[in-house]
Amino acid sequence: MQVNSTSSATSSQGISASGGQLGKDEFLKLLMAQLKNQDPMKPMDDSQFIAQLAQFSSLESMQALDDRMASLLRVQMMGQAYGLIGKEIEAPSGTQGETIKGVADSAKMVDGDAVLTVGGKSVKLAEVTSVAEGEGAQLAQASSLLKTEVEAVIAGTDERVTGVVDAVKVENGTVVLRIGSRTVELRDVVSVEQGDREM
Repeated sequence: MQVNSTSSATSSQGISASGGQLGKDEFLKLLMAQLKNQDPMKPMDDSQFIAQLAQFSSLESMQALDDRMASLLRVQMMGQAYGLIGKEIEAPSGTQGETIKGVADSAKMVDGDAVLTVGGKSVKLAEVTSVAEGEGAQLAQASSLLKTEVEAVIAGTDERVTGVVDAVKVENGTVVLRIGSRTVELRDVVSVEQGDREM
């Protein structure tokens, strides 16, 4: 009877291709078909059966590992994307020579990719080319300087402004500090007095 030899050959071909063609369900169906159609006078050798079961177990373990790695990668990507919320990012827009630039408002997973929303436009995390502190982070940093003595050098000049920060505000998208009657940009601050703050 040739059923056993034919099914054995088919099984061995399937096993050898299991890495790219057979899933665990197909492998199990093939093994069950081989057992069902074997020659009762010449049953499958125990060692061969055990070897096939071992391959099945190995295949199942590899698939489980792939699933865990994919899950871990998704968590990692979402962590990175969430970390960019509130920061200014830049990415290609899809139109040649143009870019999308703005503060990331939100993040979500779309078809396995972490996607950020910037001014209503979607940007894939993998496409982000630069990251900078957003206005919110700069405002928080500037607020920490209230009632603190700082020194600033006005950009493009040698003029120095020194005094206690009275107020913090945003003007035309730029975070500025008020020192007496003067205002200076946060980026112009060159030193901060490390003494006690005035209350």
